[in-house]
Amino acid sequence: MKEITSAFKEMDANGDGKVVLQETISYMEKKKQIPESDHTNMAESIFTFYDKNKDGHIVLSEFLPHDEL
Repeated sequence: MKEITSAFKEMDANGDGKVVLQETISYMEKKKQIPESDHTNMAESIFTFYDKNKDGHIVLSEFLPHDEL
């Protein structure tokens, strides 16, 4: 859980508690874990999955795993 929170805070470049698409792309570029040509596609996939209310940003509560019963 601590690692997830830490990654979220690192992605949230301006510290406003929300991660937007551009911050996610910048985070991926910084980490260099995937080819540069895939950064935008991966960021869009992350938003599709994590932006639960589809408001254009991800907050920590959306990013954290939730147990489904």
